[in-house]
Amino acid sequence: YKSASEIAVIFSEKSTRYMDIYYKSTLMNNLIAWMYYPEFFKLGAPFDVYLVEDLMHPNIRKDYKLYVMMNTFYLTDAEWEAVEKLKCNGKTILWFYAPGYVSNNGLSAERIGQLTGISVEELPGKEQMEATVILSGHPLTNGLKEGYKIFSQGFTVPETVRLHPTEFGPRFRIIDNNADIIAKFSDGKGALAVKDFGKWKSVYSVVPRLDAQLLRNILHWAGVHVYTSDNVVFDANYNFIVLHNGYDGEKDISLTLPRKTDVYDALTNKL
Repeated sequence: YKSASEIAVIFSEKSTRYMDIYYKSTLMNNLIAWMYYPEFFKLGAPFDVYLVEDLMHPNIRKDYKLYVMMNTFYLTDAEWEAVEKLKCNGKTILWFYAPGYVSNNGLSAERIGQLTGISVEELPGKEQMEATVILSGHPLTNGLKEGYKIFSQGFTVPETVRLHPTEFGPRFRIIDNNADIIAKFSDGKGALAVKDFGKWKSVYSVVPRLDAQLLRNILHWAGVHVYTSDNVVFDANYNFIVLHNGYDGEKDISLTLPRKTDVYDALTNKL
């Protein structure tokens, strides 16, 4: 059962302590219930999941190609240092919403820029986020159509909306002239941007929700092997591949293996 993952997905348990009890439900549902669960398991590439403090463990694998920082809004000094050590060997780091924004010294959008390498400004108020992808020919926009949107969702049951509003804050904008802007808010400022530092690459999305198609483009840009681009539930380790099509009907898919090998049905042992 040796891992074949080239992706490490990182969660922070402690970050939730610093979030508003009403607004955090909308934010965390965008990250987890409305992105992580429905989209990541259909990426066509396996991934391993850790807590941010696991990055400090001496036995953690050092050879992932892509690290996804899901909700690393609060980082201790030691965790910050562990994340900094990932910025090498051509690795790509994907960040969502407010990475590093919270510290023991307070709140700072400047820290987001320091951690991601992409400059950010903070705006007052709250919002339901929506941004439009700019079809500039960058690999992250491959296969996307004109007017392609990235956006945050809200709850749909009125009683829940009264408790957990659709709009949340703080609001952030990417203002880095040296970054490649992939998507913009209606005010013309950046919502999704990438930056290649040579030793490592940074992808920062202010919007805490991307779909499988755009996420898969990030995988390709990071050099991650994608077994299939068909939207089916997928997992793999060094010896096994698992595919599932949910309640949908029978479907033929294209499957690309990372190396030449014989393939057997795991249940019948048929070649």
